Amino acid sequence: MIDHALYLPKAWAADTDRMAEAGVPDQTVFATKPALAQQMLTRAPTAGMRAAWVTADEVYGNATTLRRDLARQHLGYVLAIAKTHPITTGIGTRHAI
Repeated sequence: MIDHALYLPKAWAADTDRMAEAGVPDQTVFATKPALAQQMLTRAPTAGMRAAWVTADEVYGNATTLRRDLARQHLGYVLAIAKTHPITTGIGTRHAI
């Protein structure tokens, strides 16, 4: 593992008293899991690390922006997607089912 990030549900991030009681730093704001992954992938090269590939579950695979960012960075990836996720092919749009 080369990095980590604390995921807080939106309800937690909106509750400043709860965050203070738990010792969460004041500057911590809500971010989706895919957004946190993008932040870590951005930080890795700065730290001298470069991933060759990424794998993740459908929470990340359903995030179009994360998939685009991985492709833009020329990173190989295997990301699960929901069975209802639309896939566009030469024969039209279908679901992954």
